[in-house]
Amino acid sequence: MQLTIITINLNNRDGLRRTMESVVSQTCQDFEYVVIDGGSTDGSREVILEHQERLAYWCSEPDRGIYNAMNKGVAHATGDYCLFLNSGDYLYNKDVVKEVLPELDGRYDIVYGRINLEDSNGHIISPKERFNHVVNSIKMISENESVPHQSSFIKTCLLSNNPYDESYRIMADKKFLVECYFKQNCMFHYIPKVISVFKLGGISYTETSIVKTEFNRINDALFPKRLVEDICLLDSELLFLWSQIPNSYRFRKLLLHLLAYLIKLYNLLNGFLNYYHQQKQCQRP
Repeated sequence: MQLTIITINLNNRDGLRRTMESVVSQTCQDFEYVVIDGGSTDGSREVILEHQERLAYWCSEPDRGIYNAMNKGVAHATGDYCLFLNSGDYLYNKDVVKEVLPELDGRYDIVYGRINLEDSNGHIISPKERFNHVVNSIKMISENESVPHQSSFIKTCLLSNNPYDESYRIMADKKFLVECYFKQNCMFHYIPKVISVFKLGGISYTETSIVKTEFNRINDALFPKRLVEDICLLDSELLFLWSQIPNSYRFRKLLLHLLAYLIKLYNLLNGFLNYYHQQKQCQRP
């Protein structure tokens, strides 16, 4: 089994219905589906029962919060990768699983795509692609930037060996991804597809003070203070320089490609020089 889709829910019956319907209506059903409900009292259990025959596992019982429920879902996952699609969010179209499965071949630790946003009026917003391998190291430290979990296919073994930190209320998934990126040197792979639609208005948008506190807590726990300060300063300087570049999409895209090629060229030359120096040392009498 390549994929496990996990949905957690608490008293969000209508959102849960929309989420589950987007999953069970996929044209490719080669995945398992796990639903973890926190003991809802609004009729969510009845929604789960409507699709019970399609579920590999489900429960409706009290838990200790969002990340306890997500860890509980991982414990019942047998797929190589997990996708968290929590109640209210939904897959972009009926072919998402069919299109993504070929990418889940084990070469990468985290495969991620794009998300669209849905506001309170039902309007769909397509945000610009912000997370890329040119600036992600800076943005993950200086700003609350990360790969959205609604579009991230994460190796189950990673989640099992490094469960979400349940002492966080909102940002444990961000902490997990930062640790994967910086401490474990995990391989991330981007696919240019919209995977899911994220419903705005959840706890991460309403509890902004908690988000800020936990974001700072992540940086304090994982990085030296001086590094964070320098990265934030660098980010502001880069933002200023970027604002001075002519506001042409094609020009800026060309500039980013040029920067990426320069970085690759630097790494290539650096590798060649290291090899050259090693050979010189071996030739010494």
